[in-house]
Amino acid sequence: MAPQLTVFGGRGFVGSEFVKLHPDAVVPARDERVPATDDVVYFISTVHNYHVHEDPLLDVRTNLVVLLEVLAAHRARGGQGCFDFISSWFVYGQDSGFGPGARGIPETSPCDPRGFYSITKRAAEQLLVSYCETFGLRYRILRLANVLGPGDTKASAQKNALQFLLERVRRGEPVDLYNVGNGRPIVFGDVVAYGKRRLGSPSELRTIEQKSFHKTVQASRSFFLDTTKLAALGYAPRYTWEQTIDHVLGLD
Repeated sequence: MAPQLTVFGGRGFVGSEFVKLHPDAVVPARDERVPATDDVVYFISTVHNYHVHEDPLLDVRTNLVVLLEVLAAHRARGGQGCFDFISSWFVYGQDSGFGPGARGIPETSPCDPRGFYSITKRAAEQLLVSYCETFGLRYRILRLANVLGPGDTKASAQKNALQFLLERVRRGEPVDLYNVGNGRPIVFGDVVAYGKRRLGSPSELRTIEQKSFHKTVQASRSFFLDTTKLAALGYAPRYTWEQTIDHVLGLD
């Protein structure tokens, strides 16, 4: 059977997990820009706001230039099918507030991102919409929140911070905290404390002030997404967040 899907960025943590669900998908080489199929899923992206310190152009090249090169190749190939762009909750750059009755931020909420990664992800969304509507191409944008699961060997304080903190708990190391798309607020501290209890870890959970760089690049201190639209499409979580953490920690 001929492949039905091209997955750009299919070798990263999230992309590779997606490819496992679609083993017949084509995963182009790193420098390839031409899709092999009509339908495209696009994961290529930087993953944090810290590149501004060593390479201020990296987010622009990766998140904008490469995207436009692939879009142009998609159009030149015929522009059939749908271009699915994987974005991030970082494009919002705001607090949702965890007050009574809070529903989280919907995808229609205004965006005011901070930081080069966040800004270029939002710009990528807008470029995608403009390009596709100019040339009559179909597209979808999916904004992911915190993604975690076994096997992310590159989790760090900058990328996939929640999983990074859980790994420190596994090793019994101190965890510094300040202060999954289930449509309700879940506090990082609660998740880490749960992991500590389940593992019987001696890790010390310490409270620190938010770093000045974080205050500059990401205004959001309390944030969760409204998943009403997702639920209307038929999606329902298969696992509770506690079951998810158990799986990440190898306790299930």
